[in-house]
Amino acid sequence: MAGHRFTALGSWNSRARQRGLPGRAVPGIDWAEDHHDIALADRDGKLLARLRTGDDAAGLAALLALLAEHGDSAEDPVPVAIETPRGLLVACLRAAGRRVYPVNPMAVARYRDRHSVSGGKSGKGDSFILGNVLRTDMHAHRPLPADTELAQAIAVLARAPARRGLGPHPGAQPAPLAPA
Repeated sequence: MAGHRFTALGSWNSRARQRGLPGRAVPGIDWAEDHHDIALADRDGKLLARLRTGDDAAGLAALLALLAEHGDSAEDPVPVAIETPRGLLVACLRAAGRRVYPVNPMAVARYRDRHSVSGGKSGKGDSFILGNVLRTDMHAHRPLPADTELAQAIAVLARAPARRGLGPHPGAQPAPLAPA
């Protein structure tokens, strides 16, 4: 066909790297208050692994171990797609040197419509969709900008009491009202 240029499939990996796409597993994380569903897709969109972790240090360690099993390293960390731009998991992923791509839940719903007739939400399904969003459309999403460590710590601490249902210290007394 005139005007069409075909390239060898072997060159895809080098072009993908030039655009910032990983040449290995791409994780998607469906965030929830008490657990996270994680799916890893390969560069062809095939499911490699699934994991459900808690929102704690053991869950983060399990996630990092899974990523390491699939080619992640400190020198070349894989980017991560997740449904939220905030929270303890996001702060930990960023502290570990990962580029975190928050994907709006409404955008995930549109992607879900492309892959499922029912359109029903499930954490396992959405984590796979998130990985594929990053795999196919990384150029259309922005990673979170770098924060200072202090800014990250303040953000995590500011959200922790509200998220965990904690109020002020049990022995704390309300501040007295100033006389009028």
